[in-house]
Amino acid sequence: MKKKAMFIALVLLLYVLTALAACVDTSPSEPEQPERPEPSEPIEPAEPVEPPEDYIFWQAQEGFSYGEIERVTYRSAVTGTDRHATIVLPAGYNENKRYPVLYLLHGLNCDDMSWTNGVYGLPMNAQYIAGNAHYFEGAPEIVIVCVNSLLNASETQPDWNSPDLTAVYDLTGREIVTSLMPFVQDNYSVSTSRESTAVAGFSMGGREAVLTAFAYQDKFGSVGAFSPASFGDDVISASTYVPDLALTGEKFDYVQVTCGLLDTLLGVASNLKSKLEDIGITPAWSTPLGMHSPSVWREALFDFVKSAFA
Repeated sequence: MKKKAMFIALVLLLYVLTALAACVDTSPSEPEQPERPEPSEPIEPAEPVEPPEDYIFWQAQEGFSYGEIERVTYRSAVTGTDRHATIVLPAGYNENKRYPVLYLLHGLNCDDMSWTNGVYGLPMNAQYIAGNAHYFEGAPEIVIVCVNSLLNASETQPDWNSPDLTAVYDLTGREIVTSLMPFVQDNYSVSTSRESTAVAGFSMGGREAVLTAFAYQDKFGSVGAFSPASFGDDVISASTYVPDLALTGEKFDYVQVTCGLLDTLLGVASNLKSKLEDIGITPAWSTPLGMHSPSVWREALFDFVKSAFA
């Protein structure tokens, strides 16, 4: 009985340590940067195959290959420091093809590895979601750029009560366009066209995806907000504030707003939907049964990658 109790305690300890490690950076601080030649061929459309009987869209499927994950270091013109981003490549990444590119944003208390490593100790698996959307749904192969929105020199989260919290995150759009996007285009075979460039994110990342897309409408053709946080100065509140939005050029090709039906931020998402409709944009709108959780964000990402580059 004593041995059994010790075994159970050890299992519980391992579970807790795994959960705590979900958002911890364990990669080298200065990984070697890849060299990419100039691409010359467009990507080919996908022919979907029948999924396995026990298919789960956010898990790796036996017999199918998934791309590499690279954590890179680049120089930021915003912070004046070296910063990190996580790149998810498609399986069989071909330097002679141009791929659509999705800039993917995280929520509070997470970082650029959250979309691949998971949050709250729960899986996110953007790498498998994108691969399965290609194999089984006919979505194009894409390059995913997971952005670190902790826009300070130390890449650390300000205190939740700090006035710097929103200021740090709200530099995300500027960081992408001035620093990260040029790095990605120089080092990876991605399309530079507006229609092949998208931005999306969960929670605080949903807020930042919208702010980024509307601030740089010439850069992004599609935008996705998954359980978006309040657009007010105090995001740790019950505020459902969303500012008036305006189009300065072409309409977006695809806009998606997703929020769990039991999420306390459903009011923000609903208000965002109304603000978009006020300017003639009808977003793809869904409220799956769920709370503020990875189960909702995984499904939202799956829907997004199937539609954003169609």
